Amino acid sequence: MSINFESNYLLPSISDQICAYQKDRVSQMIRDFIETNRQMNHFHFEYCPKCGQFHPVLVKAGKTKAGKQMLKCSSCHKRFVCDHGQLT
Repeated sequence: MSINFESNYLLPSISDQICAYQKDRVSQMIRDFIETNRQMNHFHFEYCPKCGQFHPVLVKAGKTKAGKQMLKCSSCHKRFVCDHGQLT
């Protein structure tokens, strides 16, 4: 799936009322949300990294202060972050 990062996400009426820096920030935030959603569709773990459950059911469990998506195992109820393929 290709994401067009050059799209203008703002309505013309809003775009006229904010400066270029604010437009860039809003566009960057929207791109980050789209990328996070795209990545969440690709998380697959054979085993839970905390309890070892085979084919765990993982649910979204908030975000870290840095904005990274946290996941929670439905078996052991422990949360963790998948950071660029490394579990933390």
